Amino acid sequence: MLDSAAAAAGLGALREQPGINELDAAEATQRAWFVDGRSLTDAEVCRDIADELGLDADAVTEAFSSPAGRATALAGFRALRRLRVVS
Repeated sequence: MLDSAAAAAGLGALREQPGINELDAAEATQRAWFVDGRSLTDAEVCRDIADELGLDADAVTEAFSSPAGRATALAGFRALRRLRVVS
């Protein structure tokens, strides 16, 4: 089952990295879930995506696992709800 907050935290952790192309990060995340069937709640999946994109995998994994990463993801969901975005 997809945990949207974890997926958003993972994508956010990837997007924080210097030099990242956000579309590449989104594509790699989507591929991990939809094509490879990998869990976006698993820190190792974030690590593998970071490696694939040539990013600092330790920094991505740390950001993904931090309470601040999840809080940022949840704040983004609240902002979208205020804009009436529902999915």
